[in-house]
Amino acid sequence: MKSKSEKINWKEMLTRQTAPLILLLMLVLFSIVIPNFLSIGNLTNILDSFAVYGVVTMAMCFSLIGGEFDLSVGSIMALASLVFAVNVNERGLAVGLLLALLVGLVVGALNGVLVAKFGMASFVATMSTQIIVKGAALWYTDAQAVAIYSETCYQIGNGKLLGISYLFWFFLLVTLAFAFVLKYTAFGRGLYAVGGNALIAANAGINVQFYKFIIFIILDVASAIGGIMMACRISAGNSLYGADLTMMAISASVVGGTSNTGGTGSAAKTFCGLCVLYVLYNALMLLGIQAYVQQLLKGLIVVFVIIIAGISRVSKDY
Repeated sequence: MKSKSEKINWKEMLTRQTAPLILLLMLVLFSIVIPNFLSIGNLTNILDSFAVYGVVTMAMCFSLIGGEFDLSVGSIMALASLVFAVNVNERGLAVGLLLALLVGLVVGALNGVLVAKFGMASFVATMSTQIIVKGAALWYTDAQAVAIYSETCYQIGNGKLLGISYLFWFFLLVTLAFAFVLKYTAFGRGLYAVGGNALIAANAGINVQFYKFIIFIILDVASAIGGIMMACRISAGNSLYGADLTMMAISASVVGGTSNTGGTGSAAKTFCGLCVLYVLYNALMLLGIQAYVQQLLKGLIVVFVIIIAGISRVSKDY
């Protein structure tokens, strides 16, 4: 009886701690294979590298918990970066920020109305807006990148505090805010309920349409913020930004333990999922693996990690 209890505890630990255990294994393995992999400089590089996509990934985790996802986030990032770049140069930082955020707000409202009000599947709705927004980004500057000449923007994107970029500290604040909302607020509890079973949530008096709508507002405004961050880091807006953002955000969330069917997930585990993917990407780069081979290995390893995470979650039922 005792051994059976211990076995169940092991299953629960694997189910709940899959991403941290994989991360620990990767850190040990790569520290043996790659000299100075665990140096302060390399670790801070890893943290800095996922700050921009991390903000959107946290919002995607929010969306997945609520049972939805958004394919248009990369296009929103691209358009917002261009709107920000053009208006920072012509009208100043405040106007650039406001108009870039407005891009995310408008697209988020459109996605929210299509899904919450008209009952469209999020895949169909956001695939459509992805194409529209990408077209708008290409049209807005004739597919040309737009350089930013503001020193303030450069400092925001490249300045550091305690050896770590301002952008990562901002991402950390966003992560803590999402974690607080999910764990300690009525909105967070309602989000889990809607994602777990929308019909039961509606019967319990939860406004499911409101949650479905606000999910897209949060996610697409976060995508616009990501576009602003990227523009500040690179000192330019570009219609090419965010090409792999949707894949990265969903992969990191799922690797971290967020269910793609809704109802489960957390900000902390999504953070671990980001760490797993970016530690992997950093190691592949340091090993000198060719870029196209990296793409192949990234896809295969992400699938492998998701399968392991899925097996560990399913095993708790047996």
